[in-house]
Amino acid sequence: MCHEHRFEPARFRPPAAVLALVLICAGAAGPALAASGDAWDATDESASDAQQNLETVTIVATGVSNMDAASAGDVGQGQLAAQPLLRPAAVLENVPGLIVTQHSGEGKANQYFLRAFNLDHGTDLSTEVDGMPVNMPTHAHGQGYTDLNFLIPELVSDLHFKKGPYYADEGDFATAGAVRMDLVNEVPNSATLGFGEDGYRRALLLGSTAFGNGTLLGAGDIYHNDGPFNHPDDYNRLNGVLRYHKGTAADFFTLTAMTYSGNWNSTDQVPQHAITDGVIGRFGTLGPSDGGESSRSSFSFERVRRTASDQVQFSAYVIRYKLDLWSTFTYFLQDPVNGDQMLQHDDRVVYGFNGSKTWYTSLWADPVPTCSVLRDASMTFATSASTRRSSGNTCTRNRMPRSQSPMAPSISRTAPSGQGHFAPFWACARTISISTSGTKC
Repeated sequence: MCHEHRFEPARFRPPAAVLALVLICAGAAGPALAASGDAWDATDESASDAQQNLETVTIVATGVSNMDAASAGDVGQGQLAAQPLLRPAAVLENVPGLIVTQHSGEGKANQYFLRAFNLDHGTDLSTEVDGMPVNMPTHAHGQGYTDLNFLIPELVSDLHFKKGPYYADEGDFATAGAVRMDLVNEVPNSATLGFGEDGYRRALLLGSTAFGNGTLLGAGDIYHNDGPFNHPDDYNRLNGVLRYHKGTAADFFTLTAMTYSGNWNSTDQVPQHAITDGVIGRFGTLGPSDGGESSRSSFSFERVRRTASDQVQFSAYVIRYKLDLWSTFTYFLQDPVNGDQMLQHDDRVVYGFNGSKTWYTSLWADPVPTCSVLRDASMTFATSASTRRSSGNTCTRNRMPRSQSPMAPSISRTAPSGQGHFAPFWACARTISISTSGTKC
């Protein structure tokens, strides 16, 4: 959607007052102003001499989207690259009205807000990367958990967004909106090193080369950040991408492998009185063993063929995902001896496919899609497990050996064994969801 405006050559005559002001600033207008009549005559003569022809100026403006509604749009790679990012998921802030924030450590899925509504960790925002769903149904921490830490933002080629609950084809999580991101097929070879305060370090390698009549792209990202907290986040993230593309813009296929691993400490919420009483500082913690470990690996395939009369698109994917998240919300309320720290564990394999065929025709000489048949199916195998009190309020399996913290009482990091009031609790989910969107005409 482009708009072009042309400004034809014109004769430009600066106002006499402007020329008089210029002469005053230059220190040459004093005598002229003393004799007002002569001054204005001289000014008019100078203004006449200053007339000139201007060259034609052409301005081309590209609209944000070719979508039919203002609530939907596309963001290109140029605009994405111009925005500085604090974290990978911040790429979503290119969607107008969408805010991405964080709590409980950088490795945890972000907190999302759209149009001032809290979407939690992605419950109401359907998100896809390279045709793969990011939202996790029946997740151990929350429905629709959307962790984008596996994404290398520099590889995002474009972003498509829709806001509002109007799009049935976007699935169950699109009650507030939907975002789809595609990946680039070729990048310049580069190596980037970044250093900053609070232990910030990042190394990024990007490159692509011709291979087998196509293009092979590789990327690696190593990241570390401690944050401003007294107990450092010590967030370590490793990302890798290998992608093969072959074909033209109208007829191509891609194969993409992605992997991510991260671990972090978490300075979580603390009671206000602990700060006002001087127990801890503003950036202190009462649960130094809180934190998490997460990993995600995926393999995806996409095939697209476009002609003047139709378009066929098919994609398939398989994803392996794990999360161990340790949190302490009530500290020593339930268990004054061992503490109330709990573990949320998620281990799943997701695989599925998407397929569509669209036919084009003309209506009053304007090409329009006349019918689109979509078939989507996905399958998730997820297992959640924890050791939980028989009351079901807290989980107490922890990840680090017992140690003392100089800033707060220690919290037990080993689940007691052989005690009657603890019972193993296993929550296992086997979910098969197949959705068919029928025919759109």
